[in-house]
Amino acid sequence: MAPRPGVEITCAMTTLRSLEALAGLSAGTSASDTPEARRARLDNAQATIASAVAADIGEVAGTNPTLARSATHSDDSAFRDGASAYVFGFRFADEPSFALTATCLVDQRAVMLRPVGTPASPQLAAFLRRVEAASMAGESSLEQVDATPHVPLPEVARRFRYRKLAVAALVILAAAIGYWQYQSRQRSPFKFGELRAGMPFSDIQDAQDRGEPLHIGCTPVSSDFRICDAEANGPYGHITTAVRDGHVIAVQMLLYDSTPDVRTLAYRTTNEWDDVVNGYNNHTAGARDTIRYRTHNDRWSAEMLMRDTAFTPMLVTLRDEKKVAQVARRRVASLLVLARHGLADPADLAETERHTPGTLLAGADTLSYEGRRLALASSALPRCAPEPVLFMEVGETVRRELRPEEQLLLERSIPLVYPGHRLFLGTMAYLVDSAGAGEEIHISPITRLTGTDAFAYAISFKGRAAAVGQRARRAHGFGLCRAPAEIVLAHFDSAASAVTHVEHATLEHESLASDVTHISYVAEDDPDSPLRIWYSALYGNEDWYGDVSWISNMRPQDLRVLNQVPLALKKVNRGMNHLPGAIVGDPREVEARLVFMDELGSGVSMAGRRARAINSTPRGTRYGFIVMPSLVNGLPSGWTLLAMF
Repeated sequence: MAPRPGVEITCAMTTLRSLEALAGLSAGTSASDTPEARRARLDNAQATIASAVAADIGEVAGTNPTLARSATHSDDSAFRDGASAYVFGFRFADEPSFALTATCLVDQRAVMLRPVGTPASPQLAAFLRRVEAASMAGESSLEQVDATPHVPLPEVARRFRYRKLAVAALVILAAAIGYWQYQSRQRSPFKFGELRAGMPFSDIQDAQDRGEPLHIGCTPVSSDFRICDAEANGPYGHITTAVRDGHVIAVQMLLYDSTPDVRTLAYRTTNEWDDVVNGYNNHTAGARDTIRYRTHNDRWSAEMLMRDTAFTPMLVTLRDEKKVAQVARRRVASLLVLARHGLADPADLAETERHTPGTLLAGADTLSYEGRRLALASSALPRCAPEPVLFMEVGETVRRELRPEEQLLLERSIPLVYPGHRLFLGTMAYLVDSAGAGEEIHISPITRLTGTDAFAYAISFKGRAAAVGQRARRAHGFGLCRAPAEIVLAHFDSAASAVTHVEHATLEHESLASDVTHISYVAEDDPDSPLRIWYSALYGNEDWYGDVSWISNMRPQDLRVLNQVPLALKKVNRGMNHLPGAIVGDPREVEARLVFMDELGSGVSMAGRRARAINSTPRGTRYGFIVMPSLVNGLPSGWTLLAMF
């Protein structure tokens, strides 16, 4: 595509208000300025610069333009010598067939003007003729601006009188080529279809406006940063985009199929990337069959995960490394959001933590702040009342699953745990009170503590948990009470004929309901070996609900939980059309499976630690990272994990 015409205002305007304004702004800068101070100065001067540029344009156009959009770029290496810049968009009320984009480089005090419109537009042609006439006029001048800071705009050094139209045309052409090169530096050389890092997000939105099969939803993360997701049908897949200041800083596309056409597209794309820079294979855990590319100046990167399987046949990620780094420096919580969506490189997290230890934990705490409040409120809720069944189903289903000694253990220990109650084993297991009312319970597999006379099992209250779950899905009366599972430790006498005493404890004090699926104990000559407990827990409020699957280690001597590790998270937002991280299926639902538990270590505290995660649904999988927030009540909290997810 041919470059659009561009005009240096320095060659076209007579009053040069815009250059004077830029010179004054540059004179007020200092090398010792902090990025925040520089950004504030640019923001404060934006309206003044826009007014000056509009006045210069109005003098040549014969009518004053209206500012339609504006953006500020601070110390951007994409501009010449890392200049700061403004980008303004102008429109004319009486000339709707074209608009103008003005790019103002602060440090070099130059302004590039680009008309945007239909080439055959009479209004655009008339405007270009006026620009040409201004350049040819006897009083037209080229102002030479001193680049040294703190020096005011000098007097006109010399005057040019253009004698031939070819000279003016050559100047315009050179400016157009320069602008085209500048725009090229703003976009990644790595493309996948029409997607590339650095592209204006409006280009993706324009595709939606043209009726192409894109359905876009965006979620703000900070004042200038958002995550946008889109479902595409050509090729069929899911697009996740990180947008900052109106431009794409990272984009990832997950393709759901592995048809020959898609495979051909993958090979053609990597061949094109090889023309830019040679890629290298990455065979680290969790990222097999990945080819990575990075430009020599480390500005742009691309990677492709391609497998010969039904799941994740292709995952393409394109990033603007400089912009992603800026996001990380400004707000670490935003980096963690990128990491959760698979748009951040592991090196980003490692470098952030290396540069400022504790930064990742602070960012995770920011995201999970609301969860900590919910956790404390939930721990104060009373236990749910029993949910008796209408009738108990008589049968041998549960009894047949138990050995005779296990039946004896349960029948003799449960009345000690719950005085006035007894156990009834039928089609289900029931806890029966003195009035004969039965409540359905679930009893986990029983495990013996090797080398002792103790047996451990868990009781989950199915009826109570089901009632809490129904309220969760309906958002009605949710969180009025808790239905936690309990761990029971029963001791037999030496003859293994009677239970001498029992101990029991609630597994955790935060979730609204929990269910234990398995308990194991392996002493291995270590008397301090813990009970290892697998369980799932329910959390939520009026806005969302979700589950966390845990492995918990409990000390059998006093039934105290030592530590716990999340295995999987699942969250559903109510009343939302989109939830960040959703891939396919129900757009409100997102699931993360943490498969690299070894990265969390075995210590008591996991606060600030990060683990690779897999965000998955039946139709697609992508890798991301989760950073654990601070502990609540001495343990990782499902509330905080789901609040930040």
